[in-house]
Amino acid sequence: GAPADRAPPRVQEVATARAAMLRSAAALAESEARFNRAVAAARMGTWEWDAPSNTLTGSPGREALYGRPPGSLPS
Repeated sequence: GAPADRAPPRVQEVATARAAMLRSAAALAESEARFNRAVAAARMGTWEWDAPSNTLTGSPGREALYGRPPGSLPS
């Protein structure tokens, strides 16, 4: 078997893959936070289109672009 101080290669592969996924998730979260701060600082609105359902969803700041109160524009 494997030496007691080392995990079997497959376990090491899984641990390495998990660590990479956690780093990627942390990087994505930081990127999204930076984007959200930039959008808020610039007082911009954003929209997201979901192609499969053909729905358009806007961010809370989009109403300000049109001088409307928060929540007044439907998705």
